[in-house]
Amino acid sequence: SGTTTFLLAQQLQNIKKLTVITNNLDIAYTTKLDTSSTMIVTGGIRRDGFSVLVGDIAEEFIKRLYVDIAFVGADAASVEHGVFNSNFMEIGIKQSMASSGKKVVLLADHSKFGQKALAKVCDWDEFDAVITDSGIDAETAKSMRTKVRQLILV
Repeated sequence: SGTTTFLLAQQLQNIKKLTVITNNLDIAYTTKLDTSSTMIVTGGIRRDGFSVLVGDIAEEFIKRLYVDIAFVGADAASVEHGVFNSNFMEIGIKQSMASSGKKVVLLADHSKFGQKALAKVCDWDEFDAVITDSGIDAETAKSMRTKVRQLILV
């Protein structure tokens, strides 16, 4: 879930034979996919005030999967301490997503870096790549290159 993962989902419409799995109802409802592609929604409990599904049902569903690429969003990212979320309700599903991916990619805009939030999701060694925008400051980008296998600036 999140604004950055939402933007990624909107770019998938021309990819053929793609399976998209999400716990975000906005992504599920608004993303247009090629007719050869499939959208799967995890199920779970809708978090009040957000269009995201959380809880044991969503986590157990994700844990049963093995996907090529798991894209995970974050509320905060600290070079020294890892990836964070602003609440406890979404930690389990984000951790489940990270464990179910052959490759795990963090999607986070530059404003998330240098921040910490309430609940830690995981350390940098969980990620194969981090995708962020070119607004990330040079020192943070340099430090991130020592933490993850690949830093992609878009």
